[in-house]
Amino acid sequence: MSLIDEVKSRSDIVDVVASYVDLDTSSRNPKARCPFHTERTPSFYVFPESETWRCFGACATGGDVLSFVMKQEGIEFKEALHQLADRAGVKYSDSNATVQADIAPKATVIEANEAAARWFAQMMLSSEGVQVREYLASRGIDTDIAARRGMGFAPGDGTLTLAGNLRSSQVTPEAARDARLVVQADDRSWRDFFRNRLMIEIRDRAGKVIGFGARSLDGSEPKYLNTPKTNAFDKSRVLYGIDWAGDSIRQSHRAVVVEGYMDVITAHEHGFTDVVASMGTAVTPDQLKTLSQIVSSGDEAGEVVLCLDSDAAGQDATRTALETLIGTWKKYGGEVSKSKKAVLNVSVAAPVDGKDPDEAIRTDSWAWRRSLENAVPILDYVIKNRVENSGISTGEDRAAIVKILAPLIANVEEDSRYAYWEKLAVSLGVSEERLRWMAHGASAGADVSKSRFRRNVLHEDASSAQDMARALGSVTVGIEEHLLALVLEHPELREFAEAVPTEHFLDTANRELFTQWVRMPTLDEMLNALSSDIAEKAEQLRSVEFPPSDHARRVDEVTQCVRRLRERFMRNLLKLTEIALKEEEGSLEGEEREQLRSRTLDPSDHLKKVFQAGATGRV
Repeated sequence: MSLIDEVKSRSDIVDVVASYVDLDTSSRNPKARCPFHTERTPSFYVFPESETWRCFGACATGGDVLSFVMKQEGIEFKEALHQLADRAGVKYSDSNATVQADIAPKATVIEANEAAARWFAQMMLSSEGVQVREYLASRGIDTDIAARRGMGFAPGDGTLTLAGNLRSSQVTPEAARDARLVVQADDRSWRDFFRNRLMIEIRDRAGKVIGFGARSLDGSEPKYLNTPKTNAFDKSRVLYGIDWAGDSIRQSHRAVVVEGYMDVITAHEHGFTDVVASMGTAVTPDQLKTLSQIVSSGDEAGEVVLCLDSDAAGQDATRTALETLIGTWKKYGGEVSKSKKAVLNVSVAAPVDGKDPDEAIRTDSWAWRRSLENAVPILDYVIKNRVENSGISTGEDRAAIVKILAPLIANVEEDSRYAYWEKLAVSLGVSEERLRWMAHGASAGADVSKSRFRRNVLHEDASSAQDMARALGSVTVGIEEHLLALVLEHPELREFAEAVPTEHFLDTANRELFTQWVRMPTLDEMLNALSSDIAEKAEQLRSVEFPPSDHARRVDEVTQCVRRLRERFMRNLLKLTEIALKEEEGSLEGEEREQLRSRTLDPSDHLKKVFQAGATGRV
């Protein structure tokens, strides 16, 4: 693993940003007054799921955790990387980018977690745990269930501390730190990471405690808090309850994925033993891959049923996450099973009468069972939800939906693809010919035959990407690498690419490589300015052999790369803007909200107007 990857994986962006600014964490995406310009109304957002930040105010910029530290501290990339490495306890060498981590082994971290779990369980049953026992009782959970499901209590500030108990249990300070059970305060002393919270053990498939979920008991934010990433715990890869549900999932070839801890506990206590949770976020490709390894067997396809959040905002967020999931998981399960017949089927179950699984199961467990049986394939759900919740009064509205859904349909099994195109055409009220025209563009769609349409809609010619993949070996292939390889190999193309905003590069290493390429007049100077791992990537990119071509075609190729980077950036910006705009709308009422929604400004300009209006007291 490169130093950049290791440092980013161990640097929670919310924690890092919160060490500099006063973050409001009451919503899923924390916000604050921007630290980079003066303002009265918060316009600075942190997006934990994408590990990015953005200012929607005067700065109109954003990035990842490294770019934030660079901007906040006024330092260069290498210094920010080393600063975050020091903060995360990762050793490094300027001459060798290979990580040398001063981190306790995974087994030692798990031992620390096991010791902490025992102490949390004791605290719940002590006189200190009255409040948590009362809360659990209100949720229908007695002490027997709590003990069976690995629940406990972390006291608040006082004489009873986990740090003190771990010392007496012979858990080393390094293990406690690397398990993220303790954190260092500003005065350099160590304190408990979890305080005054209901504690919930998170175990791996083997039943080992790899981390914790924690619910606030005093109203403090965030309401739910997970163990930060460690070498034993990665929220995006872990499924809560997998230790209980594994055998049932394997036998039934079905897994049900809900959102919260209580949903899983209630489900298992009522006999639904194939239920796991994604712990407050939409299921990730890594979690889906884990499930595919359990549910699929031989030629028999496995099934994963995703249960939605019951509120409208949750469903909207889930739809966006599902679209991302479809786009990133090529042919579900195909890369896991050697059998072409064994493909993971992913479906979506709607909430019962607007209830979350916990409440739905307690109210009418048979109704919840029927909702699982009536789950619809994931793409069917996305198409229906997207069409029903988007305006389709104009051709532009329909084209916008096709632009979103076409790549998702192109990602499904070929046997099912044409049926989805027909379904989308019917949903939009257009002919197949019209749909083909919207999918391909007027100039390309006129002569596309139906048979070709069935086979190849929106499948780009991947030969150039495949050629580059062979040349680059392990380097991730994408439009960013393609552009960098072109300009590194052909210096005469500099003027056509150097004006690209560095923010358009999403990969950290690519962004730094491009930044130094723009700054440095010669290749040797650029390589000397780069850390060794990025310099090595630059050398790999330089080794790409492009087929013979003339200058005009090279210029066109660079121009197309630049255009695609900009389009991708604007799509991502639009998504973030919509998320932030919805949260701003939530603070408005009645006529003010209607005025806000009636405006037809570009979303980013729209959001800036909202913040400016908020600062002056006008909307």
